[in-house]
Amino acid sequence: MDDENNQLKAVKQLSDSLLKYQGHIVSPAIGDAVERIQRLWRPPLAINAFASSIANNFQLPKLPIFDFPKINIPKFNIPRIDWDALHARDERALRFAARQNWFIQPETFYTFTADIDECGEDAAQLDELFMAMLKAIKTDVEKRLLADYPKHAPLIEEMFRLHDEGRFLASIPLALICAEGIAYSVTQKSVFNLDKNRPAIAGWLDKQDLPKLAKAFLASLTEQHPMSKPRPNKLSRHRVLHGNQTDYGTEIFSYQAISLLGFVGWAFAEEGLVNDHEPAVDA
Repeated sequence: MDDENNQLKAVKQLSDSLLKYQGHIVSPAIGDAVERIQRLWRPPLAINAFASSIANNFQLPKLPIFDFPKINIPKFNIPRIDWDALHARDERALRFAARQNWFIQPETFYTFTADIDECGEDAAQLDELFMAMLKAIKTDVEKRLLADYPKHAPLIEEMFRLHDEGRFLASIPLALICAEGIAYSVTQKSVFNLDKNRPAIAGWLDKQDLPKLAKAFLASLTEQHPMSKPRPNKLSRHRVLHGNQTDYGTEIFSYQAISLLGFVGWAFAEEGLVNDHEPAVDA
């Protein structure tokens, strides 16, 4: 655990150093590149995803030859980070969360997976952790989803309104419908229906060429979460939408549905975890 904490500190050091560098930008071309970096960083959890690739993949654009004024650019110590170890920890934590019907958001602070890990197998502690997190960022999640999915915006807006009014019996089905529709529009696979004891979308994700961290995050959707396979006292999409589960109208279940919708929305957004937006067609 100490090694993982040190790695998280190194991630923050790297992100802080790169942000400080922005103050020394003199080229519009480089400035544009840094502005794009900032857009990628706005979701705090994405710091981890971005930092894991920048050291090896980010290149400043080629610039025309100018006589630039002499400036003093500070030296930054870029820490060495064991990304594979962090990715493995992320995937382990997020799989556990998914098995309890919880999914992370890009607005989540980048150490949140460590907080999940500290819950061990304590599902009640995990519930409290996710409820507190989602209550703090719910408005941001709603704004993101409305901006990224105009086609689903009326449903999303109504769902959040119903949730805020405490009308969970109505908000939960809408959240589940939107999550299904957004994922299916890209993959033509379900995030709920099972195929070989995994959500059908898992097979589609297995075939995608994705960065390591994206794979770690998306492992949540490959788990047999209770919304995909009913478990006692857990929210089940099948039982809700088929009218077999009628006592699901609770705040915690509504937040679980929002967590799935928010994660699916991040995964399949234009600049989300999955970049191939052409619907997959099976041979």
